[in-house]
Amino acid sequence: MLNSAVRKRWKEFMQYTTQDVILNRLWDVIQDEWDKIDPAKLYCIAEHKKDIAEQVKKAGGKKLKKEAHGGARRRTEAAIKAAAAK
Repeated sequence: MLNSAVRKRWKEFMQYTTQDVILNRLWDVIQDEWDKIDPAKLYCIAEHKKDIAEQVKKAGGKKLKKEAHGGARRRTEAAIKAAAAK
């Protein structure tokens, strides 16, 4: 998601000529795009990654043929509601 957002801004780098300036600008763009990502989406991604890690663990480290849905969105919504209720 972050990679795609940064790549969409490729034209911004065409004006720079030195690698140092390009890299500094790249980090600025990465930080800008990171700040635009909805925290709930990042939380959901983390929950999904935990689910996949558990599936890999249960499979003994073997490659998964299909990732099962583990309810990451539902847990994210519940966590957000619980945090809002505090």
